[in-house]
Amino acid sequence: MNRPEIESKLLGFINHQLLEGQGGDLAVSTPLFELGILDSFAFFTLLDYITQEFKVALELESVTAEQFRDISSIARIIHQKAVQPTRGPG
Repeated sequence: MNRPEIESKLLGFINHQLLEGQGGDLAVSTPLFELGILDSFAFFTLLDYITQEFKVALELESVTAEQFRDISSIARIIHQKAVQPTRGPG
């Protein structure tokens, strides 16, 4: 899945699930924490969605606010994780 597709899915989820369809002006560059779109509950809801939808596990200890600044930043980290080759034993 490419980044624009990831951004589109994230945009739809945040608009419909977190903002209950009220995010008409929401864009991939909208600052999510700064505008109060992501609070602690919404953050964990979004992390769960990312794990389920994109099959990407983001370790809470390694996640930064900068990575979740906006939808574009979130899509970037998902895309990076999704294309990283998994390492086998040895």
